Amino acid sequence: MIPLAAFDAKALQAAVDHAWRDLPPNRRTTQVKELMAEAVMRLANTGERDRVRLKGIALFAALVEPADATLRF
Repeated sequence: MIPLAAFDAKALQAAVDHAWRDLPPNRRTTQVKELMAEAVMRLANTGERDRVRLKGIALFAALVEPADATLRF
């Protein structure tokens, strides 16, 4: 469970959406998008607001090997 924090939901969604468009089509699954969103929310919960960094963590979450999918960002 991710604790609630004050952040701009539209900015977080935009970071995930921009990263999503950069993914190869074969990586665009619901599970991957959920991992991306979770990673972005976790980073935002630490106070990060930089859109480039948020997008970067979303891409990282999408591209880790399936065995590493349990990593927490």
